[in-house]
Amino acid sequence: MQCLAHCQLRRGFKRNRLRNFTRNHLATQTFTCRVDGSWKHDDATNGVGWILHLQDGSIDLLGLQGGHKEISPLHAELKSLTWALKYLSHHRRYCNHYVTDSQDLIKMTKTPEDWPVFASELSELKTLWEIYHDAKVVYEARSSNTQADFLARQAQTRKRIFSYVSTSVPYWMDTTNSPFSNLY
Repeated sequence: MQCLAHCQLRRGFKRNRLRNFTRNHLATQTFTCRVDGSWKHDDATNGVGWILHLQDGSIDLLGLQGGHKEISPLHAELKSLTWALKYLSHHRRYCNHYVTDSQDLIKMTKTPEDWPVFASELSELKTLWEIYHDAKVVYEARSSNTQADFLARQAQTRKRIFSYVSTSVPYWMDTTNSPFSNLY
């Protein structure tokens, strides 16, 4: 009986040690997730896109989603960040650097009480954000966020409700003259 308990304890110790190593190893790396939303006043759908880059700049994952039209362009921007956080946390990708080209989204994440119209969406974001202790959302100009912008626009122009996540852009997307053209 003592041997069985000892073996189970050692197995549990190894499992916890591996789990802690993996999480600590991931926490020391810097992943960058670029997010963007696409919204047009006269369209019935909107699009969101995100792309997760590893330290060396290579693509780990990307996602694009077409959905029912959001209330405003800022809602679409917030949805892109929320969807990226949901997906990455669910699949154990601990990104600590999120980039957006929306200055209002940055303001919203810093002072949510100033944005009462977004209270329910910001509540969901706050819950998701608790997983990411050292993460931050930063602003970069659209010219630096071209891949996420391209994904969001492609999702919006498809005019369908769908989700796509992979390590590469979908086969149906024309990447000629796009920010992805040098990759394919």
